[in-house]
Amino acid sequence: MPGDGDRPKLKRLRIEGFRSIASSEIDFSDLDVLIGPNGAGKSNLIAFLRMVGFMLSSEGGLSLFTGRMGGASALLHDGPKLTSSIKGEIVIETAAGLNDYAFRLEMAAGDTLIFAEERIRFRRHDLGDGQSWLDFGAGHRTPGLLTVSDDQGMETQRTILQLMRGLGVFQFHDTSAESPLKRKSRIDGGHHLRGDGSNLAAFLFHMRSVAPLHHRRIVGTIRLIAPFFDDFAIEDDQGYALLQWRELGSDLIFGPGQVSDGLLRAMALTALLLQPVATLPPIVVVDEPELGLHPAGLQIVIGLFEAAAQARQCIVATQSPDFLRALAPENVIVVDRAARSSSFRRLHAAGLDAWLDDYGLDELWDMNLLGGRPGSLAAE
Repeated sequence: MPGDGDRPKLKRLRIEGFRSIASSEIDFSDLDVLIGPNGAGKSNLIAFLRMVGFMLSSEGGLSLFTGRMGGASALLHDGPKLTSSIKGEIVIETAAGLNDYAFRLEMAAGDTLIFAEERIRFRRHDLGDGQSWLDFGAGHRTPGLLTVSDDQGMETQRTILQLMRGLGVFQFHDTSAESPLKRKSRIDGGHHLRGDGSNLAAFLFHMRSVAPLHHRRIVGTIRLIAPFFDDFAIEDDQGYALLQWRELGSDLIFGPGQVSDGLLRAMALTALLLQPVATLPPIVVVDEPELGLHPAGLQIVIGLFEAAAQARQCIVATQSPDFLRALAPENVIVVDRAARSSSFRRLHAAGLDAWLDDYGLDELWDMNLLGGRPGSLAAE
């Protein structure tokens, strides 16, 4: 990835026809928190970014994502009878300029998706918007960006693919008995934490070896959340690792099935946010990190996000008012849903000055004055 001095940022995202999002354009800052009621569309925005990650990860990535989500008809806004395609445009900014990736996906036989359009361009800051697009054509299932970058090695394609792959989308919701967080993972697959945490044990094992200071910080932070926690006890078991740990004052080794849901998610979040900056994705997107966390533990996690945002762009979808206490209005994107379509609106301090003299953003949200709640008054 580009160096820390050339910090990539997701500048703008345009989505059309994806699940609850009929048509929206969202601009982002260094740290953004999306708030809104259940079903408003926060998770659908994150699911769109996850789809982009899947389809740019491998030749069959788009098909895999589509199948896991229930087919193309489940992804098209209000179904294929109303919506014929999914459109996306992602703009990532670097010091050199703006990197655009745009595509349109249409439904094909077998409830699948194919590319009807796909194109990229790089816009230098000093040349404006007049720079031309590179078009990959239509009718393909594997992104042309993958093929051109790999086969022809063209610099623009390689750079834009690398930047798009820098979108790290994380969701640690699943803590069931079959959860990816609880599975064994290959020791040699722990260099980067996966979006579902399925290699958490291998990632922590790797960190203990190559970044012991950061590993100690992770352990120390987990102790603040769960004072009985002593340390991880992850070992190489014939090339595999399992999430094991010890409690203070005991020699017993506990496994992933003996940890609470909240603590398991806290382990994953802490490992994600306290890893070395060099391995942290340039753009970190996390869905509902507050699930299962005690309010005191959540305050620690919020602090980790604030610290991480000093070096990497962070985007968080949440239903927790606690996140709002540490933020300025300009860091809050309100998600509402009316007439079957999600909308995204950034708060502005100018419209809230009279209220902010006496109340915090969390209190204003509880009072239904910011939007993003059922029956909101949505003060402008």
